[in-house]
Amino acid sequence: MPQSTSLSSRALRLVVAVVLGLGLLLGTPALTRPAAAVTPTEIEVAMERPVWKLHERMVVTGRLTSGGAPLEGAEVRIGVNGYLDETPYVTTTGADGSYRSEFWVEDWWGFGGHSLTAMFVGDDTHGPSQMTTIFQVAPDQVGPVRLVIDPVSPDPVVPGQHVIVTGTLHNDRNEPAEGHSIVAVLDAGTDARAFAKVGDDARWSLDVVVPSAPGEWSRTFPAYHVPIIFEGDWWLAPAQQEIVLTLAREPGSSESTPTPSATPTANTTASASPTPSASASPVPVADPKPFSWWPAWAPAWAASPLFLIAVGGGLALLVGAAFISHARRPR
Repeated sequence: MPQSTSLSSRALRLVVAVVLGLGLLLGTPALTRPAAAVTPTEIEVAMERPVWKLHERMVVTGRLTSGGAPLEGAEVRIGVNGYLDETPYVTTTGADGSYRSEFWVEDWWGFGGHSLTAMFVGDDTHGPSQMTTIFQVAPDQVGPVRLVIDPVSPDPVVPGQHVIVTGTLHNDRNEPAEGHSIVAVLDAGTDARAFAKVGDDARWSLDVVVPSAPGEWSRTFPAYHVPIIFEGDWWLAPAQQEIVLTLAREPGSSESTPTPSATPTANTTASASPTPSASASPVPVADPKPFSWWPAWAPAWAASPLFLIAVGGGLALLVGAAFISHARRPR
């Protein structure tokens, strides 16, 4: 019995050692094989032209190298606006490392600027690389529009006056060109403009303010030419009309205004004295009074000669008495 127990213990220890050894070998592959070296790569991408029309067949070319040497048979992904994982266009490099891909310009890209990226995801011995370029998408055809301006009133106008100009804008399918802008050039010299948006009923309304100061716009006085412009977009061609207003007076000049009549206030008498007519008799003017040196506040009797002689004699007696008194003082 003790001998069988000893054999069982030895078998158990052997099994545990084998399991641990296999786990160590399987869990550390780096100990059994060296890692492969990864070299960097370089990818190039080019387009035949920078602008493509909607629904055209776009052509993209490029080359993939590693250390200057071409990489043959490598997979290259091409994506628009960063879509490299969801909807990429895939191609393969040739013996010289070059690649080529063709695909349609899609509606969902939209018009305007876009990015195109070519990417190599890498493999066991080559690292990843990518390159991006920019291109434009334009519509394949531009439809004409119909710009209509309603009759304008009032006319003539004066500088500084507001004139409302209205009209409609339709596309080539006779549909309202809703959301587009209409521009009125008020003065080409200063690039003064007025803007309006086309509504869902195709109508627009501009507030045209006649400039007050002379300028480029007033050289054709008394005619004032105002261009009304739709500048166009990717789908619709531009259009232009013109209105001509008549100026009642030159800019910078002012009309003579009548002098306002006096308005009675709370302290002003409502009735005024009648103005004498030209045939009325002249009013006699009194002779001016003779000049007098005597003040008006003094009594009249004080100006008589006798009074003046008496006053002079009294003054003389006082002065004489003063001299006599001074002479009798002891020395």
